[in-house]
Amino acid sequence: MVNNYVEQAVENFLMHTLGLAYSFRDIEKISNVYVTKIALKSSKQVEEFKLSISQELLNTISNLLLFEADPDFESSVDLACEVANLIIGNLKVILEESGESEQMELTPPEFLGFVEEEIKVDDESIGIAVDDKVMSIAYERALVEV
Repeated sequence: MVNNYVEQAVENFLMHTLGLAYSFRDIEKISNVYVTKIALKSSKQVEEFKLSISQELLNTISNLLLFEADPDFESSVDLACEVANLIIGNLKVILEESGESEQMELTPPEFLGFVEEEIKVDDESIGIAVDDKVMSIAYERALVEV
C-alpha cells in the first residue's frame, strides 16, 4: 500500500516538478550512489526511507534545479538530502490527505555516505530509472512503543 503512495510522490517530483520521464523497474545492483535516510514519525510508528541516488541521476537533477551539470561533492550531498526531503515530504502530504495516516512529522534528512562499489538492492526497494540513471528507495516501518 505505501509503495503506491511512494510511487505517486516520485512521480510528483520527477515528472511534475522536473519534467523528467522515468520508469519503475527492478534494480539488482547500484553503484556510485549518495545514500540518505529520512523518516516519517507518528505517535504509533516510524516509517524510515533510505534513498540511494546515482551520481548520474543527481547530476541530471542538479542541472535542472541548480543549473550545475557537475556539482562538487558538498553540493551533491546537499542535493541528495533535498531530493529525499522533497519526495518523502510529498509522501507525507499524500498519506495525510488520503486519510491513511494520522498527522506525521518529517525528520530532517541524514546523509549516510557515498558508496562507489556495487551494492545489492533489496528486493522490497522501489527502483526508479531516468534513462539509464537510477535510484532506489528502501522502506521500513517500526512500531513505536507507547
